[in-house]
Amino acid sequence: MTLDALLRELAVSRLLGDHPAAIKVYEVYEDESYFFLVMELCRGGELFERIVKKGHFSEREAARYLRTIIEFLAFAHSKGIAHLDLKPENILLLKPAPADGGEDKVQIKVIDYGCSSYCPDGATLTLPYGSPTYAAPEVLHCKYDKSADIWSLGVISYILFAGYPPFNGATDKEIMLKAQRGFFSLDGPGWDAVSEQAKAFVAAMLRLKPGSRPSAQQLLQHPWMLSAQHLGEDLDPKLLDRLRTYVRINRFKRLALMLLAKTDLSESGYDSVLKAAAAGSEAARLRAVFESIDEDHNGSLDFDEFCRALTKAEQHGTLDEAELRALFDAADFDKTGHVDYEEFIAAAGTGAAAMARNPTLAAEAVMRALDTDGDGYVTAQELAGVMHPGASLAEAASIVRQVDVNGDGRIDLHEIKAMMKNT
Repeated sequence: MTLDALLRELAVSRLLGDHPAAIKVYEVYEDESYFFLVMELCRGGELFERIVKKGHFSEREAARYLRTIIEFLAFAHSKGIAHLDLKPENILLLKPAPADGGEDKVQIKVIDYGCSSYCPDGATLTLPYGSPTYAAPEVLHCKYDKSADIWSLGVISYILFAGYPPFNGATDKEIMLKAQRGFFSLDGPGWDAVSEQAKAFVAAMLRLKPGSRPSAQQLLQHPWMLSAQHLGEDLDPKLLDRLRTYVRINRFKRLALMLLAKTDLSESGYDSVLKAAAAGSEAARLRAVFESIDEDHNGSLDFDEFCRALTKAEQHGTLDEAELRALFDAADFDKTGHVDYEEFIAAAGTGAAAMARNPTLAAEAVMRALDTDGDGYVTAQELAGVMHPGASLAEAASIVRQVDVNGDGRIDLHEIKAMMKNT
């Protein structure tokens, strides 16, 4: 390490020392020939060694490492610091892996700030740094900014999932040329069991245009990052209670919950209600639960998958086949014999809580979805148009009658609001 790199290491360590993932430097000593740094002890070795040993990580385990690294980057970037040599060899683990091979509480430290540089928003760096396997293409052209760290993180993420880097080559030059072309595959060996959300997460970081990559702060809010920490979770008793409640409500309210699950909430104005009811990441958690129950990863639950999950969630052993069938049939709103994601969210999700929290806003979103001609009323014909394929006009009319308080054969906004408050 050169004197310049040493001084940079010390300066960055001081700037980032408040973050728990930043390596701490306690003391610095020197003699006639050397400097000696007394640093935090990390007994677990490098993340690189852990990758070599494991081959690749589950999404849940990868997320636990990546979240800490991203939080560190978000903190560093907020201070105007670009790391510029982010790689598994520069990520240390505080403790060795558990002897039984199970998941441990991840405590990592990002080290080696000798290549780091001050890079405030809008600034451009020009000195070539980093390792060819992890360096962003623009670094090789000596014109880059903090987003170069995001590319490096994308390479690390790719390796965690697949067990090998996105750009391979016999020489550093060959690797750099492949990175500059930006072509990589998310369908090769090791990717079969990786979700589409996780693939999208990786691809977002490996965009050739630096300005199109998400920031570290944005990555923390990526749908995969929000949901991955919950992957592998099963239905808990509270979700089972929601399913049991769903069976008891009328079909119009079930339809309303379905519509709210499918509506573009950001456009409908309903997202503020959903966010309040979901307490931040509830929707993401439910997505993870759904994906863990969907054993064949085909995007829907069949009766056997549904039953296995509910039976496992029931702590008191009171579920019988008749109730399982009733719960499944209620959730299978379109009567296809499968429960898709929107149906699952409608039956076991946060929509009912959102309705209770602000029935007026929810009712307005439902009315917009149903009132296709914009006359302020929902008719049986309009209702049939959004129900399951093959739904008859008589079936739709019977659902209208559940909400039609004044008996005029149609539903207005006041009747929808009353239904949401009282059923």
